[in-house]
This record gives sequence, structure tokens and C-alpha cells, in this order.
Amino acid sequence: MSGTSPILMLSGSGVSACEVEGDQCGKGFRDFGGVINCRGCGFKCQTGSEFVEHAKQGVEMRSKQRNVLMSKMEQVDQSSADDGADVRIVEEDSCCTNKMSQKRKFSLEEESVDENENKKLRINGKTFLLVFYDLEICDGKLGGEIYQIGAKTSSSEFCSYFLPKGSIDWGVTKYVGGIKIAVDSSGKRQLVNKERTFQTVDSHDGFKQFLDWIKVEKKVGKYEKVILIAHGDCDMPVLLNNLARDHLLEDFKCCVDYFANALRFFQANYKDWTKFKLVSIYNRIFPEKEAFKAHDALEDAKALCDIIRELGKGDSDDLVRKILEQSSDLEESCEIAKRRILKSLSKSARKKNAYNNSKCFNFSSL
Repeated sequence: MSGTSPILMLSGSGVSACEVEGDQCGKGFRDFGGVINCRGCGFKCQTGSEFVEHAKQGVEMRSKQRNVLMSKMEQVDQSSADDGADVRIVEEDSCCTNKMSQKRKFSLEEESVDENENKKLRINGKTFLLVFYDLEICDGKLGGEIYQIGAKTSSSEFCSYFLPKGSIDWGVTKYVGGIKIAVDSSGKRQLVNKERTFQTVDSHDGFKQFLDWIKVEKKVGKYEKVILIAHGDCDMPVLLNNLARDHLLEDFKCCVDYFANALRFFQANYKDWTKFKLVSIYNRIFPEKEAFKAHDALEDAKALCDIIRELGKGDSDDLVRKILEQSSDLEESCEIAKRRILKSLSKSARKKNAYNNSKCFNFSSL
């Protein structure tokens, strides 16, 4: 029910017992004592006729008030009409000023963004030491031991065989030239394959030699940053995990800045390629050369180095920038490695495989 007009529900001698709606003068209700109350001014009376007379007086008074108010509004409208042109000019000037201010603000913001982007893109490729590396793992799992590490820079190479503390999985033995742990006549454990017995070192000593080699390469070449590059994302967590077990992770962090994934580098920048295995890419880039020896850490590292150096000829800055786009720093890499290794170990614990070699060491040291 609308409350815009006074409503008096008269029945014989007065207002009905129900409450009369509205909050202006001339609208009322009867209380429990039978007295009629005006909502607007609080006027009280006993009969409906008295309240009707009061309501009429209220209507006349409100009419006069409305007339006075309308007169004032007409004066204000006339004044606004006289000054309207000036008001519009001021508003237009203010609007233009605001728009120009916003444009200048957006322009400065865009210049700031462009400058920041340019800073990111301004990379001196000659200040980065690119170390291409590969690992051979005892059981092919992220938590496994390393038995060979190979690495290559533009001017030097490194290779070392480790004597694992555990065994080598039969699958690795089958597909990697019969590599395995054998015991000689004196009871000494040795790393052998079908062709020879390898000269091995303890993993701690081997990693120490690896880090010393990187430090020398960095110092001699006067490089500022070091990027370790492997084909794929499996070598990084395995290397960090084994370094941590031998208490060399902090030393490693002092001389290496990034890990890069060459597989993602190829996929991001050469979308027309259909095959991304290292052997296939090598044959594509060097069709006249013989295939390199796969499943040898040093040979894999040398092949990867040759490929990326060939692709990056003429613009080392752009090459390093694209490599960094597929890289992670040491802190992020350690977090990724830890998460992936724990997940791998958990999965292996749930999976019952009769062919698993229980003598292969799987661990998490991160």
C-alpha cells in the first residue's frame, strides 16, 4: 500500500482500529486507549471529525510550502540557464585536462614498462659460461645414483666415472653396453662393460673435480654467470640430489647460477621440427657427420654443445636470452628437484615390480 497520500479509514464515529500508514502530518492511527495520533506533528484527538479538520489544515499548509519551494526551484533553474554556457566550458576544459593528464600518465607507464623489458632483453651473452652436461644413472630413476658425468664448454670437456655404492639395474646393463658392477678375484668392486673396466673414483671426489673444473673455466674465461644445460628435465634433480648426499650442494651453488632445459629450448624456438630426440636433432643439424655414441655422458654432452653452438652462431646475446627463458635458478631448481624426487620415491614404494633391483640405491638428500 502506498504512503504518498493521507489515508483515514472512517467508520461511523472515527478512525478504524487498524494503524493508518504514512509518516507525514495529517496521517494518523488510533492507539490502544482509543486516542487518534497524528504521525507528523503528534496532534491527539478523540473523534474522527476532529482529526479530519486537523488533516485539512495540514494539507493547506503543505500546499503553501510546496508553492514556496517550487518558486525557489524556478529561480535556481533560471540562474543555472544563464550561467550554463560557462559551466559547460569549464566542464569541457576540466575533462580535456583530465584526459591529457591520463594520456601523459599512460605514456610514462608504457615507457617504464618498455624500459624494464629492454633491461631484461639486454643480455651480454659473452658473460655467460654455458656448460652442457649429461649423466648416466644406475637405475634411470630420479632418486638413483650416478655412475658417469660428462660435460662440455666451448673450450674444454670433462668426464668422470663413479663407483656406485649400490648396484646397477639390469635394464641399464642390457641397453647400455653391458655396464655393471663386478667383483674381481681380490673382492674389489669394479665398474665394467663388455669391452673394458673403467677407472673410477668415489662420487664425492668426482663431483669435487667437476666443480673445480667449472671454477677454472669461469675464471679463465672471465665469465660472470654459469648455466648448466641438459637435454630434458631429469638430469637436474638427479645431479642436485647426489651433490647433496656428498655434502657439496653449497659449494655447487657458489659456482653455478642456472639450470637450463635444452629440450624445451628446441621445442619453443623450432616449432616446425617434428622430432626432438638428441640423435634426431644432431642428424638434422649435421647430416654429413656420423652419429655420435649414445648413452655415453660425455658424447651426449658434446653433441648437445655442438648443436646449440651451431644454432646460436652470430648472435650469442639472443641465444643466451632464449636459453634463460627455459631456465630456473638454483633455489627454484632445488625445490623442483626435492618435490619430484619425493614423488618418485613414493611411487616406487607403492609399485610392486618383481624386476626391481633391491641393491640399487634410491634416496632423497635435498
